[in-house]
This record gives sequence, C-alpha cells and structure tokens, in this order.
Amino acid sequence: MKVLIAEDSPVTQDILKLLLTGKGHEAHIARDGAEALKCLESEHFDLALLDYHMPRLTGFEVVNQFTDSAAGQPLPVFVAMTADPEAIHANPEQSEKFAKVFAKPFDFDDVLTFIESVQSREASAADAGIQAPSAASGSDQGSREVDEGPGENTVQMMPQAERAVPGGREAGCEVDAKEMPETPDGPVQPERAGSASVGKHEKRVLIAEDSPVTQDILQLLLSSKGYDVDIAHDGTEALKLLKERNYTLALMDYHMPGLTGGQVVTRSHKEITDRRLPVFAAMTADPAALLADEGLGSGFSKIFAKPFDFDEVLNYIEEYAAQSAESPLRRNDATAADSAAAKPPQRNPPDRQAEVELNRTRPGLPGGDDLPVRSLRWPEDIGPAGFSVSARQYMAAGNDYDAVVISEPATASDLHHLWGLGDLSLLPVIDETGHLGAKADISVPSIPRGVVKRMTETALQEFAEARSSVNLEVRQSKVLAEKLAASMYVRKRKLVPEYDAKTPLGFSYNTSLEDDEVLSCISELTELGLVSRRFFDRFHVCKGCRSVRLNVREECFDCHSPHLAETTLIHHFKCAYQAPVEDFQQGSDLVCPKCSRELRHFGVDYDKPGTIINCIACGASASEAAVGFKCLDCGQHMDGELIDTKDVFEYTLTDKGIAFVEEGPIVIGGAQKNLKFGELALELVIALNKSARNFTETSRPFCLMTVGYPNRRAATADHGARLVEKSRAQLIENLHNYFGESALTHQGTDYDYLLLNRLPPESARANLDSYIEIAQSGLKIDLTPRMTVFGPTELFG
Repeated sequence: MKVLIAEDSPVTQDILKLLLTGKGHEAHIARDGAEALKCLESEHFDLALLDYHMPRLTGFEVVNQFTDSAAGQPLPVFVAMTADPEAIHANPEQSEKFAKVFAKPFDFDDVLTFIESVQSREASAADAGIQAPSAASGSDQGSREVDEGPGENTVQMMPQAERAVPGGREAGCEVDAKEMPETPDGPVQPERAGSASVGKHEKRVLIAEDSPVTQDILQLLLSSKGYDVDIAHDGTEALKLLKERNYTLALMDYHMPGLTGGQVVTRSHKEITDRRLPVFAAMTADPAALLADEGLGSGFSKIFAKPFDFDEVLNYIEEYAAQSAESPLRRNDATAADSAAAKPPQRNPPDRQAEVELNRTRPGLPGGDDLPVRSLRWPEDIGPAGFSVSARQYMAAGNDYDAVVISEPATASDLHHLWGLGDLSLLPVIDETGHLGAKADISVPSIPRGVVKRMTETALQEFAEARSSVNLEVRQSKVLAEKLAASMYVRKRKLVPEYDAKTPLGFSYNTSLEDDEVLSCISELTELGLVSRRFFDRFHVCKGCRSVRLNVREECFDCHSPHLAETTLIHHFKCAYQAPVEDFQQGSDLVCPKCSRELRHFGVDYDKPGTIINCIACGASASEAAVGFKCLDCGQHMDGELIDTKDVFEYTLTDKGIAFVEEGPIVIGGAQKNLKFGELALELVIALNKSARNFTETSRPFCLMTVGYPNRRAATADHGARLVEKSRAQLIENLHNYFGESALTHQGTDYDYLLLNRLPPESARANLDSYIEIAQSGLKIDLTPRMTVFGPTELFG
C-alpha cells in the first residue's frame, strides 16, 4: 500500500517509515499539515496516518479540505494519531472522517495490524468485484466501532462495504474448506495475507555483519516478517553459528574481522558435511571484485552492493523462503545429482549485474584518463531544475556517489541543489571545463594531462577518508552553516579565497556554495569559535550593488567629469605673477603677460611651483583632482571619501571546529535535539514502546536519558581511547547501579542511553547535577558528561 505519514515527531516518523517499508509498503513523510495536504493533492495514497495536532493545519483540517476539493476522486483511508482521542470521539463531525483513531503513545504493532487488515479487506473487495470506500466518504457509509480488547485505546470506524462481501463472508475471515480446491492431502489451506507459507525451520536467517546499524535494521525488518534472526559480529562467530544451527539463508558481509565472508562459505562447505547448508548471499561495497573471482563469487547465490536497498534484500529472502517451502532444503552432499537438485537461485541476473557495474563505474575524466567513479554529473544527473529521475532513483535505493563531475560550463548557483540534499556537498567537484575556477576541487584543464588520473584518485581517496570521520548528525544536518563546517573539514579544513574577476565580489572561496551564502554562514561559525580567520585583502565595494568591479578615476570636484587636463604653473620672480604655462607662451618663447618681460632662465627669471587641474567639461580649475568610483555593474557613482570597504579573510577550522565536525553539535553545548532511531538497539526500541503503552494505560511515568561526551576528543588525546572508553562504560555502570534493575542501558556511537521506568521526566531534569556526580564517582578521568532527558511528549509528540 502507498501510505502517507503526516507527523511532526522525527522519532515517530523514523519508526513508522522503517516498519512500513519493512512490510513492503511505500511510505512518504509529511512534516506538517500543509505539506500533508499538498502531498494528498499531488498524488494518490491508499492510507493516510495523520497526527491530529500539527503545525499550520490539524489532521481534521487536512481531511476536511482535501475531501471538499477531491469530489468524485477515490479517497485514502484516513487514520488519526492523537494524545487526546476523546476530543475526536466527542465531535461526530470529526470522528466520522477517520477510519481509526490511535491514542499516543501507541503500539506500533497495532498500527501495522490495522494497515494489513485494510489491505486485506481491499483485496477481498477487489476480488469480489466491488470497491472498498474510504472511511472519509461520509458517516452514511460506515458505522463506528469501539475496540473493547484489553489494553486497546483506539476507536475504529469500519465502512459497511468493508465489513462484508457478497456470499456472506466477512473480509479477513477464513474460507470454508469445502470451497477450496482439493489436493491428495486434503483441501488447500488459505495463506495469511502478506506472509510466506513456510515452516518455522525455513524462517531462520543468519546476519553476519560488523556494522551495528545494519545489524539493527536488518534484524528489525526480518523479525517483523516473522523470521528468527541470529547476529554474528565477525566471520569466526558466523562459522560457529552455522555449525550449531540450521539456517534458511545467511547474509554475509564480505569484509569482516576474523574470517571474510568468502572464507566462511568455503570452510562451511568443507567442515559441515552432514547437515544442510543455507543459501549464502554476500553484502559488499566492491561487488565487481567479488564477481571477478569465480572461486569466491560462485559460493554466493546473490551479491548485494553496499549501500543496498533493504527492500530488495527482504524481497529476495521472501522469494527464496517461498521457493524453499515447495522443495526440500539442500544438503552439502558430494553427489552430482544432489548438487544439481540443490542448485541455488541465479546469482545476479545480467541486468542486475549491469546495473551494479553502471552505478559503480561511470566515465569520469576526459582525454583517455577514465576513472571508475560513481559520478553525479552536470548537467545529466543534476541540472538547474534539480536531480534527474535516474539520479533520484539511484540515491533513493541507498546508493552513494564518489564525486560530482562537471562536463559542461556551470556556476556555483547551478550547483546549489548539492547543498540541499544529504551530504552531497562533501563530494569532490571535478570540473572538466575549467569554468568553475576556485570552486572546483579539481580543474582538469589546469592539470598536466598525464597526471589527471593519479591526482583524481588521490583526491577521491582523501575525500572518502575525511567524509567517514564526519559525525553522522553533522552529515545529516539541514543547517547550512554546519554543512559548510563539514565541507571545510573534508577540504583540508580551510576556506581559502582566490581573486576572481568573473564575480562581482572579486574573489571566490574554494567551495561550491555561493560566496554570498558562505559569508552569511561563516559569521555564525566565527561567533561559535569553530573557525579562525587571517586577513586576505581589502576591497572597495559599490554602495548600490556591492560589486567590487569599479572604475577608479580622477575627476572634477564640481561636475565629477573625468575629462581633465593637467597644466604646469609658472611663477615670474620679477612681478610675482603666476599663471598656467599657456598664458606665458608666445611662439617658442616665454613672455610674462603682466609685465611683458621675456623669461629666459629657469631658477633666475621664473620657476614652476606646481600644476593645476582644469575640467574640460565645466571649466573649473583646482590644484588637485578628486578621486571617484564608477561601478561597472550598476553604473552608480561614489566619491572616494565615501566609498565602502570590505575586508576578506581566509578561514581555518579551530580545534573546537574539528571536534564539532567529528563529535557533533554536543561540542558547542547543544543538547541532543531528537533521537536517531538507527542508533537505538532493537531491545531498547521495544522496551521504549512498552513503557509508552504503560504510560497511556496506567499513567506510569518514564523517561529516556541520553548521555553525551562533548570533551571526548580532547580526553582521548590526553588519556588514550582505551581509558576513555573504559571510563565511559564505568560511568554507565554507575548510573545503572544507582537506578537499579528497572533501568535499561545501551551504549551507542555518540551517546549512551538509559530508559528509566517510574521516573517522571521533570524529576530527572531537576536532579541532573546529582546524576552527573554519581556517574563520575570513582572515574580516573573527568569525562564531563552532558545529560538530556526525553519524556513521552518529546518522544512521541
């Protein structure tokens, strides 16, 4: 189903989208009511999950405005999410608009169950030749039902057409066995919608992966599909589990500590001879290398190129699970007949292999120096209107680019889309045209032909290594100043201006961001102490358009005309007369116009005390000319004494700035604004959801405390990573001992987490100083932890 999630809580957004996509649904996010209405008007959705209280428009206002404007069009099923369901129940005009009302915080499994029931009813209605109407189509089409089950806190309105289908069957009920086709073993049993018909032993999957985030997401999605999932953190542990248990399928990270994925497969075939083997699928960032090695690649039935599409992995597993339910599982037998019968699915179909190769290796450089890079190209993939369809599909599948390649002349303004999507601004910009100048990281025309490939390879490697060190929260930030700091970090930590006559500013910084925006952001970074500056130059700027492209000229004080003539003055000693030389000239002689004496000897008869400036335009004279400025861009005139000046600086990340990029916003004193769902362990997510339900049903308080370490980088430099991590573990243990067994702890990458049941968030915030003192008790070093408390409102909206 195509589902719209309209919710302003980032945590709820992340969880719902992850769970829905894991179930095969297409999920879209709207962050407020106005955005939700725009989405509904621009495309059709099967179901809309609407937060009742949102910025700009409420959930009811969204439904009301859309149903009024969409007369005659198929409507989605509208579902409300609210912390105050009684407000909806008490208003019939509002309650009839929603097919379901979930009370926050709700059980996410209940949401999934309801969506699957809607999908099942629509499928049954379609099979029966009728169309299941939307619950928003009016109260005359449906009746309201209140769920009475224990612990339920939802209200459901089920349209009558959805409650029964022709033939007297209720949608979603089992079909009588006598109506099903017969087989030698009896009637065929209907399959449950959305699940593979496989036995329990065919639903066990091994995930061998050393990335905690990938582990958590795969485990969560596969568990939601009904699979038993085991996690191996390295190759040695994977081989041990394969020897101890039966698996349908094993997802193997190809590069792991201990044993590689290929070594695990090889040893499994050699050492496990009396038990069945799973189908092996590889996960690798370099599929071409694996495909090229038939000795290793042949052991895998499927190769997923990292970063992969999780939906693709799930579809493959579901497809194989369905196949394995219809045929016996293969064993590791040496006979040719058994091998033929146990032949696994085709590794990668030709079109998929071509897709992998296309996305990995695209021609990057001219002149025969083609470099295999995953390049985002101007104007093919990114143009003035934004990203191409193919580029969006490629990125939506979770794929990354290595570089931005400019194949036709472009400006920084043309590339502004790079700064609006993800961390594309951290990619090196390779300019084949030379038009970008200082804003390109590599300008191909300015490099000797023979070294282009080598220099580019080096730059790609340096950028990739630098990007990997950027804190995830900074990489995902939507704040332009934070993006600029990360861009400086990957570009050798400097923002360097270069003279550039093509721009009205007179200079360009070495980043693809427009210079006006750079100057706007850099002041914020300077105030925070994240950058230091060094003087570069002083420019005179136009008062009108702020351009530095000015004509500096001598001009008349009166009329500002630059049409001037300079004349030498002569002073006659005898009569003290002084006038321009033209007044004294008579042919080739100098004769005083006052006393008519001839001036023969310089220094005896006369001298030349100076010059006089005559304006040809107005006839005015002066001893010196004025200095004026004329803007070459807008034509405005400015007096030299009134012209504005602007100082330009080179900027460098300070130690604090480097720590900010590597450690995240906590370095500058910012509290954690929202939780990153991928950072939380599955056990913690489940426990958090359970605490939320208890809070709804019994009002039992709870809170989630996060612990950050703003000085971790400095502490590591002073005391070493081992002591810092050991102290960090002891700190969390101190807190766990203080709060008791009811506290659930989890150590993340940047933050540590404590779920504290029965503790109101207000009480936790009031005692943070005490908790910090308790946490640091007995530590050898001062970690200066910073704690943030999230209550039900902050977590679930």
